[in-house]
Amino acid sequence: MKQIWMMILLVFACGRAVSARTLVFPLQVDGKSHLSWQWLGRAFSYYLSLSLELNQEAVFRDDEIHHILQEERIRFPYTVTKATAVFLAQRYGASRLVWGNIEYDGGDASQIRVNLSLIDLTSLTSRPLPSTRGHFRDLFQLLRESFGHLLKASRSAPANGQVPALRVSPAGFEQLIKGLLVNEPEKRLELLDRIATQEEGSDYVLWETARAYMENGDFTAAEKVLQKLRETVLFKDRRDFFLAYAALASGQLDLAASRFQEFSLVTPYRSEVANNLGAIALMKGDFPRADAYFQEGITRKRCSESVFNLVLLRQRQERFDDALRLLVAALEKSPEEDMLLRVFCRILVGHPAKETLVPAFESFIPGDFWKQEERELDPLLLSPLESRQGGKTDTASYGVYVEARNFFLENRTDAASEQINQALDLNPFVADYHYLLSMIHLQQKRYDQAETAIGAAVFLKPSEENRQLLEKIRASRKDAGTAKRDG
Repeated sequence: MKQIWMMILLVFACGRAVSARTLVFPLQVDGKSHLSWQWLGRAFSYYLSLSLELNQEAVFRDDEIHHILQEERIRFPYTVTKATAVFLAQRYGASRLVWGNIEYDGGDASQIRVNLSLIDLTSLTSRPLPSTRGHFRDLFQLLRESFGHLLKASRSAPANGQVPALRVSPAGFEQLIKGLLVNEPEKRLELLDRIATQEEGSDYVLWETARAYMENGDFTAAEKVLQKLRETVLFKDRRDFFLAYAALASGQLDLAASRFQEFSLVTPYRSEVANNLGAIALMKGDFPRADAYFQEGITRKRCSESVFNLVLLRQRQERFDDALRLLVAALEKSPEEDMLLRVFCRILVGHPAKETLVPAFESFIPGDFWKQEERELDPLLLSPLESRQGGKTDTASYGVYVEARNFFLENRTDAASEQINQALDLNPFVADYHYLLSMIHLQQKRYDQAETAIGAAVFLKPSEENRQLLEKIRASRKDAGTAKRDG
């Protein structure tokens, strides 16, 4: 069961509009007096993110923030400078950043001062918010006051916002945050399960506990916890979505499909539901239904996971040319998408012409992607509850290609060769790049290398122009061989 959870790739940001989203980084904490209070930085980012979401502000959720920290290998205690926070916020598509620190006020370790700034990442202007001061024992009051300042700045007008009904004791809140800081799923579950027993009235504790059970592959226990969640703004959709997941992870495909279909009638996550219903249909071998669902999902939100699933379906329908076209188009745009790279390498390794195709790509694609498992690939599921940074869109390779082409036209073949190989390092999925490399090799009378390069171009884009160059190279090699024998 745990393997099923691991194959579920949870994404939110893929294709969904993320404009005007605010990212709240964990606050820096002055740990000179109390090193054990470093958790407060995460406590404030957790509370502020939840509060903004509760008030329907576009915001990165705490689980997304945790994922960013993991991806960037930023470990607790978080010592993220303002410049680094701005860079990462821009990298992950935020439009605004909340950054700040917690200081001990007046030399008394129990008196703290919270300083926040709201940074507009478009204009790169920073707006300091009023500081919040108080005693550590009044932490919840400090959280509420800090959020009030942030909400007023976010809306540029006085606003009486809602705050999370945590229903948790101060000690329980501290343990909840510390549980979120634990990276090992088993240890996190052990801690959160203990808190859930003590703080049964808190939906926030129950939700994190259910997630921990799912990460550990215990979907039966996760479903029991999910059933306890109230139908609140923050948790109803999450609960219903993962109840469907729990059924799927238990192998109950019909129940999972029924829950997803019922959920889809009112959900704002229609694209995720359509994709997952398509995945269930594909698992059951119902290709027409899978096709209809995947087409709906990819129309609403095109991302690498939905492309992967459609490629998988086309392969099982034995529509291999269609599958390859979809795959190449996606990789040409985003050449760093791991799951698509693995499918591409899998196709090459099993291709009848692999002896010539693999050498054309293997120097540009890392070796790990060529290690293929024998098992059949599973479709990927989408969820609105987690995110990752997708593969970057290629914006650099074309400029390098243009330089290579100009060098070639100037008959500077060595410089052209160097530049086109740089372009292929950035993106080996553009047929025109392989075409130019083939032309360079042909001019240098390196016929084997020229044929390998044009073979890759034909594979990526079987156009008449590419085929004609392939025939020209073969004819040139034949003529060169004849001339050599006659000489």
